[in-house]
Amino acid sequence: MKNLLLKFLLILITQGFFVTYINTDEYNGSPEAFRVYNDVLSKGKTDLLFVEAAVNDRTNAYPAAEQVRSMEGIVRQARIANPATDIIFMYFADPDKINDYNHGLIPSEIVSHEKVAE
Repeated sequence: MKNLLLKFLLILITQGFFVTYINTDEYNGSPEAFRVYNDVLSKGKTDLLFVEAAVNDRTNAYPAAEQVRSMEGIVRQARIANPATDIIFMYFADPDKINDYNHGLIPSEIVSHEKVAE
C-alpha cells in the first residue's frame, strides 16, 4: 500500500504539486504531533494531508486517550495552518488488526483515531 501511495505522490509531483513525505513508522502518534508543523506545515500551504499514526500504537502500548490527544494535535495544527486542508487517515494492515477484524472487532487504535475524524 505504501508503494502505491508513493507512486501517487510522484504523479502529483510531476503535475506540479508540492509534496512533502515523512516516514515516522517507528513512532506512535505523540512525536508526529510535535513534528507535523516543522516537517510538513511550515513547508508551504497544505491542501491534502495523509496521516498514518496507528501502526505502532498497540505494539508500543500507547494508551487510547494519548492516541486521541496526539491525533487531535495533528489535525488542529493542520486546520490552523489551512482550514481548507483535507485530511486522510490511513490504516495499514498488520496481524493484530487482521485478527481483530476476523473476530468482528474494529482495532482499538482505529477507534481512537476515528473519534478525532468525526
